[in-house]
Amino acid sequence: MNDTNTAVKQPSSIKAIISLVLGFDAFIFLVILFPFSLIFGIIGLWVGIKALKDIKNNHYRGRKAALAGVIFSLIGMITGAVITLNVFIL
Repeated sequence: MNDTNTAVKQPSSIKAIISLVLGFDAFIFLVILFPFSLIFGIIGLWVGIKALKDIKNNHYRGRKAALAGVIFSLIGMITGAVITLNVFIL
């Protein structure tokens, strides 16, 4: 009853999923509450970078989710900062 063809699945990185959620929230909050997109973007970027390091060192799954979280976080963070500066300074 032992299958030799079954591969053991590697665990997914929780940090990668958190980064993806925070990055997506940073992207969504651009429309609603743009200062929060800056905060979520910074946290999502930090968690995403830590997730990429963990995935590389510990061979977790979720590299694509971590990359998407970093990209969404960067977009949300930069655009949120530009909108916030334009609203409060200009």
